Amino acid sequence: MSILKNAKQAIRLAGTNLGTYLSSPQTAKAIGQQVALQTAVGTVLGQGVPRMMGRTPSESPLQTAKRAALSSAISSPVSGGLAAMGVPHLAAGPAGDAAGMLGSHFLSGFIDPEPHEQPQASGADMQNFQQFHAAHEQQRYNNEINLALAKNYHNPTTTIVHKNPSAEFDTVQKMLNPNVRY
Repeated sequence: MSILKNAKQAIRLAGTNLGTYLSSPQTAKAIGQQVALQTAVGTVLGQGVPRMMGRTPSESPLQTAKRAALSSAISSPVSGGLAAMGVPHLAAGPAGDAAGMLGSHFLSGFIDPEPHEQPQASGADMQNFQQFHAAHEQQRYNNEINLALAKNYHNPTTTIVHKNPSAEFDTVQKMLNPNVRY
């Protein structure tokens, strides 16, 4: 029972410390400064390291800054909150950084690219679209024709007439010799 009692007391103390941390005006100021610093450092490193290696960065400086700011805005409060709850700084920092990386990766999909970075349609794309539309219209037209043919279709009827061969012979003879009687 003493372990359960100690765990409840630790949770209450952690919750109290977290509440104090989150409601403090100094916390907001400290988080803001930390986010600004981490954003600046992340942007400089994200743009500077590839350039020092003779490469061009894979994203624009604005995109790098957005990604660094988003990651920092998530990781700073998480690591600060964990530290306020009594988690050692050696564990709270990496846990906050992991949360920041995962959160920024997840949320970066919702951030729209800059208008000049959005893909533009080329002439070939427009031609492909027109060909697709024309093929679609042709298929629709063919479907309407086939539907009309199906609606107006009637099974052919076959009439079988059984004739007497001698009756045909009599008819031909009467036509050739109208005055002769048999």
